[in-house]
Amino acid sequence: MKTCRTIFFIFLAIALLLPFGANAQWEQTNGPFSSSYFRTVWADNNMFLGVPVTGSMFISTDDCFTWERVDIVLNHLDEIRVFTYFDNKYWAFSAYARVFTSTDGKNWVEMITPWQSFNEAGVQKAFIWGNQLLLFNYRYILEYNVDSSHFQKLKDFRDISNSYIIGSWYTGGKFFVQTDKLWISPDALTWTDYSEGIGGQELTGIVQIPGTTKILAITKYGELFYRNTGDIAWQSGATVFNGKILRSITVGQKDTAVHIYINTESNGIWKSSDNGGSWVQIQIYPGSGNKCRLTGLVQENMNYYLIATGTSRSLQFKSVDGGLTWTESSQGFYGTPRAICGLDGKDSIILTQVNGRLFRTNTKGENWELVPFFEDYAQYLSLSIDEFLSIKEGPEEKEVIYAATHGRGIVKSYDKGLNWQAYNSNYGDPQTYVNCIVQKKRPDGSQVLLVGTVELGIMRSVDDGISWSVLQNQLWYENIEDLAVSSGDAIYALADYKAVYRSKDEGMNWTLANNGLEGKTIVDLYHYDYENQSYIFASTDDGVFRSANEGENWEMVLPDSINQNSNLWQNLLNSSFSHYGDTLYAIRFSDVYWSHNGGSSWSLLNMGLPEHRQLSACSVVGDYLYLSLRFNGIWKYKIGSKTNAVPLSPNYTNGDCLHAKTLAGGSTLLQFNLESASPVRLNVFDLQGRLLSTLADTNLGAGSYSYAWSGEVGKMYICTLETAFCRQSRKVFGAKD
Repeated sequence: MKTCRTIFFIFLAIALLLPFGANAQWEQTNGPFSSSYFRTVWADNNMFLGVPVTGSMFISTDDCFTWERVDIVLNHLDEIRVFTYFDNKYWAFSAYARVFTSTDGKNWVEMITPWQSFNEAGVQKAFIWGNQLLLFNYRYILEYNVDSSHFQKLKDFRDISNSYIIGSWYTGGKFFVQTDKLWISPDALTWTDYSEGIGGQELTGIVQIPGTTKILAITKYGELFYRNTGDIAWQSGATVFNGKILRSITVGQKDTAVHIYINTESNGIWKSSDNGGSWVQIQIYPGSGNKCRLTGLVQENMNYYLIATGTSRSLQFKSVDGGLTWTESSQGFYGTPRAICGLDGKDSIILTQVNGRLFRTNTKGENWELVPFFEDYAQYLSLSIDEFLSIKEGPEEKEVIYAATHGRGIVKSYDKGLNWQAYNSNYGDPQTYVNCIVQKKRPDGSQVLLVGTVELGIMRSVDDGISWSVLQNQLWYENIEDLAVSSGDAIYALADYKAVYRSKDEGMNWTLANNGLEGKTIVDLYHYDYENQSYIFASTDDGVFRSANEGENWEMVLPDSINQNSNLWQNLLNSSFSHYGDTLYAIRFSDVYWSHNGGSSWSLLNMGLPEHRQLSACSVVGDYLYLSLRFNGIWKYKIGSKTNAVPLSPNYTNGDCLHAKTLAGGSTLLQFNLESASPVRLNVFDLQGRLLSTLADTNLGAGSYSYAWSGEVGKMYICTLETAFCRQSRKVFGAKD
């Protein structure tokens, strides 16, 4: 769904862009925004490390109360799966077989040593066994050699089983591995078949209950088994989980009290205090029930901490009493912003919504404050703001902000987002899901407000949002995903991501305006005037389309050649367009574009953004363009001081155009070819996105070109090439003596 459409006629008239400067680039704001829920939490030496499901890492040194982002560079598809502490270092292993080490948990270095034995897949588990660090992946068991700083193969499990390893555990002083059978070993070298009674079912967890010889095992599809040391076979246990998907089982112990926890896919967290005999569901807060997800149980200082998320909206909670009481531990980790909106003026107020909460800044993103929206968890956790509307209302031209929400209908603020009140009368259920809201100004200065809803079509208000009526027309009962208003009398509606409609009578009647968009998945509409021509833009799965005749015909103006294989539903753009004076901005999955001629041609504007990124929303507020990155917070760009942009050729591709070669002296040679003359920019950034060097920023003719780069030994850098025909980034390691 869309999240923000700031109405830009509230901005002051702005002149054409100034000539571009030399070194401006994107910079990250200081918002407490991050990613989705933690996949895992690990602790050692009073330090907690938390990893979301998407390629970032957070650290807490105050019992999980506040979280701080850690600089560790991962592909957005990669993620840290395993932590451990060994040889006076913290270790982190990624799903893509990358290895990082740290002495303080905050500063991480990637190991450069080739890892040939293990480069086919990442680590499943890491175990400290005596003075050894043992690693398990889909096939191998490896041991880390401290003297050589290398990993050496300890066991190839294909020598034991014809199947690959799908699970590995260490509990009660014994190793367990599952292939097509379950195996047990006292030393990770000699293995015995331990499958009797459990067969080849897919296990998701094994634990031995402390102080007993009883072992519990759970299967993915809801079966619980138990076995005592010396038994010849597994036996079936409690049946309460039949039909449920089980993800993990873990044990917490304090003094003599032992509690066992099972984490399910969609049926919450369950707890047993009698060695697995009976089970109860944990409630983090009233009504959380099946929404709970256990993301970590960590034993620390004779206590153990439960870390969980209570809803799909990513809020973190902790318990230190075995799950009886919970406190929120989300500070510094609130999720990915879904909305950006602003009021221009002296303070340039910016609002963004994430995880049912509203944040506000008047310092251009340097500091954010949490705005109270609703009092209790049940209210604000069900809230999702899908679009803001900033307008001037009434004869006094008073600044007003509307918010279209999922779960609270329309809410409104008269004080720049500090306080909000609901305006839901006369349109049925106040919890109606509202996707979008627009204002249509009348010649007499009055206004019409239109909102697009889920399953109710379009609703309309002519009294400043006090009362609403459902329009029983061609779009009645449609899902209206977006609305856009032209400077004339046309209003556009996007129905169910499939078709664009036009109304010339304030939304009372609609006609199809979809010629050229048939078969496309459409996610966003935007109106923009350029040189007395009124345009409507549509963001689709094929690219950006434009209509100059009120939707009668559409033409593609920005092909989606960069992300041909991207799944639009997984990378759904919330707000694809914004503008500043005569410059139009568009975001496409991982790239920002700008156009100074009404969308006829486009240039990239990515300098300084993280290499691996997914873009969600954009909005101009004051003299900055703000950008929401999924999993990476809000970034801003000072308008009017951009670097020289590289215009795109119609033959633009995202091919393998930049090549890196290590020279004998250790420096890196960067090479590329040009099929014809083109502007060229070749930059080097550090892992925080800071520009370190511009190796090329000029026009070059057809041919082959090479540039050398040397950096500090062991440090990683990002080299980015932009030409009219290709854009590509590569990681390189420095090797300067």
